[in-house]
Amino acid sequence: MIGDIPHEILVIAAIVVVGLGLTLLVGALSGRRAKRVEERLAAVTQGRVPQTLAKIEEDEGGLKLPAFLQSRLARAGYAPEPIKVYIALFVILLPGFPVGVFAGTPMGVLVGLMLPAVAWLVLQRMADRRMKAFGAALPGFIDRLRQLVVIGKNLQQATIMAVETSPADVRRIMQPMLWRLRHGASISEAVRWLAYRMDIPETNLLAAAIATNQRFGGPIAKVLDGLVHTLRAKEQVERELRSATSEARATAWVLGLLPPLVATFVFVVNPMYVRFFIEDPTGRQCFYVGIAMQCAGALALFRSLKVDY
Repeated sequence: MIGDIPHEILVIAAIVVVGLGLTLLVGALSGRRAKRVEERLAAVTQGRVPQTLAKIEEDEGGLKLPAFLQSRLARAGYAPEPIKVYIALFVILLPGFPVGVFAGTPMGVLVGLMLPAVAWLVLQRMADRRMKAFGAALPGFIDRLRQLVVIGKNLQQATIMAVETSPADVRRIMQPMLWRLRHGASISEAVRWLAYRMDIPETNLLAAAIATNQRFGGPIAKVLDGLVHTLRAKEQVERELRSATSEARATAWVLGLLPPLVATFVFVVNPMYVRFFIEDPTGRQCFYVGIAMQCAGALALFRSLKVDY
């Protein structure tokens, strides 16, 4: 009976069933999360809050994201629940299944690998652009923080005031840290959480400077002043590196875009020529090898232009 049903209908039915199952799973997990929030609020109203904010987050149950993915999402300005991230990943991988059924397993694997790669590149691009703006504005934030400490504000008050008077790029990223400060977290704990969430050298340096001062004491203004000079020197070095590698980056763009542009031109001029790479088994193998070599070359160019210091 089932064998008489066309494969297309079976694939669509499987996708619909999986979608309904994921919807029910999200609803159930959201209900559990709401219940935990209600229990925590009840504990607060009854004066039972023995744990710090860091301890509560550490003991939080449920799925957890890998550290590299969590930091990339935070840099891009997203903080979704882990289950929603895994569902989005499943949805991105899902088109590879019907493509593999209708166009063959190699094409399904290719689509299943390319879509997550494109999504990762888009996320990485958004995160880099946001972190670039944040890194450019961070020395000014630390300098305002130093000035507020010099005129007599304690470090926590100075941090709150510096965040509130910062540009929008800095304010959006530091707003969660500000909430923690206003709800009882210590300044070192809040900045350490920000450094863990962002996972970039600038916030790690700021967290280390504040934690060291909180533990051993001393004039924090001088430490912050030295940190400002360090970050501005780092920004100058990055500008010089971008200028030195501008020609190589332009060459990489040309080499990366040339094969797909030539393939598109050939397909427009002579569509019958492209049928060899679709219908003939040898042509399909050549197509897969070409895609793999293109991806390997793009990765090699990217690695050669990336400078760590």
